[in-house]
Amino acid sequence: MSTMVIVRHAQASFFAEDYDQLSSLGEEQSVELGKSFVQNKIHFDQVYIGPNLRHRQTADGISQEFSSKGINFPEPVCLEELAEHTADILVKDVADELALKDSRFEKMVKNFRTATEPQDMQRSFQMLFEATVNLWAEGRVNSPGCEKWKVFQKRTRNGLEQIIENDTGGENILVVSSVGPISVFLQLALDLSDKKALELGWRLRNSSVSNLLFKGNRITLDHFNSVSHLLDKPGMITYR
Repeated sequence: MSTMVIVRHAQASFFAEDYDQLSSLGEEQSVELGKSFVQNKIHFDQVYIGPNLRHRQTADGISQEFSSKGINFPEPVCLEELAEHTADILVKDVADELALKDSRFEKMVKNFRTATEPQDMQRSFQMLFEATVNLWAEGRVNSPGCEKWKVFQKRTRNGLEQIIENDTGGENILVVSSVGPISVFLQLALDLSDKKALELGWRLRNSSVSNLLFKGNRITLDHFNSVSHLLDKPGMITYR
């Protein structure tokens, strides 16, 4: 039986011109996670990351404590299949159209565009984003440049299959990715519907750890969404 230690990337630069890089808080989160792994004597036989910069930066932060203590940290293998979906494009492309057709969306769009405080901006965006992604997964909305949900799902599963195929048995494997791919991993482990998988994914915290036990095609969830490395650090637990 092998263990897949799945980490959601640390906090990225939400609402910045370039979202795909860790914030200063995100850098701290990733380093703290690395310290926790070392303190708990958790070592890795293989490391996989998605192609997004925030995935690489999170892995780099984790590796710092390993390097400082002279502990081996495998060179991360980048899998394109672990890239986050591009459903955020939908909010920009279809929100106004949805607002014209649905009063619920009209209210969400208005709340997001009139929010001024960071907390309100994040909350209102998340509500709009979740509602839009649910329609995307149902195949009811899409836009150019955005993968269809089924295509994204298949792509992510292909990545998971590669990781499993490369396992030699009894290994501890680190995987750093985003909410979307991790939701698909959890969906397979728990046999969830698309809707339930997405709902579970929204709960994933930045730099959180979820463990899957696997042997061949048998996959079991053993641990979900832990941020024990941040519990004694007020203000460091984030969702975005």
